[in-house]
This record gives sequence, C-alpha cells and structure tokens, in this order.
Amino acid sequence: MIGKLLRLLNLPDKLWRQLTRDLKTSRRGFVELQSGLAIEIELVAPLRMHNLSALVFDEHIQWPNGFDKSAWLVIAAEETKNRIPLEFELPQTLSERLATYRNQIAPRVTGVRPNHLFVAWNGKPRTQATVALAIEKTVLKYVGVRLTPHQFRHLAAKIILDQNPGAYELVRQLMGHKNIQTTIKFYAGIDTGRAGRPHIELVSKLKKDL
Repeated sequence: MIGKLLRLLNLPDKLWRQLTRDLKTSRRGFVELQSGLAIEIELVAPLRMHNLSALVFDEHIQWPNGFDKSAWLVIAAEETKNRIPLEFELPQTLSERLATYRNQIAPRVTGVRPNHLFVAWNGKPRTQATVALAIEKTVLKYVGVRLTPHQFRHLAAKIILDQNPGAYELVRQLMGHKNIQTTIKFYAGIDTGRAGRPHIELVSKLKKDL
C-alpha cells in the first residue's frame, strides 16, 4: 500500500516530465497532462469534483503576486456544497506548471489561451464526467488502483490523521465541512487505531522508565 501511495504522490511529476515533451502528437497526452494537474491539485487541495472540474483561471486560480509567485486556489462560498469559501495557497512547483500550461502549452495545442483549466482540443470546456473519468483512468494506468476523484478527499484525511491522530479541526478546514461533528462522524471510526498506537508507545516507555 505504501508503494502505491508513493507512486500516486510522484505521479504528477512523472506525467509532467513525460507529457510536456511533444503534446501535438497525442491527444491522449494532452488529456493525461490535465489529469496530472488535477491529481496534483487534489493532493494538496482536495476539492469536490464539481468544483475541481469547473476551475477557471483568474477566477478560481489566481496569481495575485505575479506568475513567478505562488498561485491561490479560491472558491467562493456560493460555489461550495456547504456554502463555506475555500482558499488554498498552492505549492510553487504546481503554480509554475499551471502558469506554463495556460500561457504556453494549451495555446500551442488548442490555438487559444484557455480560461478553463480542463479543455478539449477545440478549446471548449470538458464536462465534469469526462474530467472525472480521465483522472480515474490515469490513476489506474500508472498506479494500478481504482481511485475516484472524490476518494482523494478521504485520502487527504487519512494522511493527516495518520500523522496527527485526532486532528479533526485541520481535516474539517481542509474539507470545508461546516460542522466538526460531520468530520468526526466520517473519520472517528478509522482514527481509533491511530490514536491507540501512540498510547501503546507511551505505556511501553513507562514500563521501561519505572
């Protein structure tokens, strides 16, 4: 399982290196490149699928300090399921890739500088269903597991709670849950085992020290 998680975490880097070489020879390559960007976004900002697929440059993806600085992912309250606004500062590498994709790669492929992140070869926005299916196929092809875009949210919560048992408030904010009880309801059961591990270590330490 750890090996597959590592392949997933490294997949955006692999796809970017592999697919930016010559996109004009492969329409599938252009789609997979977008899937790589989608996966990279989901790993750091686990959005619901309807928000991810509808991302628009300058509206949801912004560079307030210029293209050479970190981009911000901004989702207004009226666009989210729980009516809670979301803001994420994206890593520098992802920010640079999104800028390169919009300003250089996509225009070479489609002939236009896109407003939407996910576009077809003719420059028109792709549907939520096609974006979701492409992400799932890409993960299956390169990682060997079936992982829906929505499951990235559960994966993010697992990663946080594996390292910080009981960190429900952090998970709540990341997921955009309105009430922390919602977060606890979803993840408390699987968190019990994690909380037990440090307790076992503490008991073992006490036995040695006493």
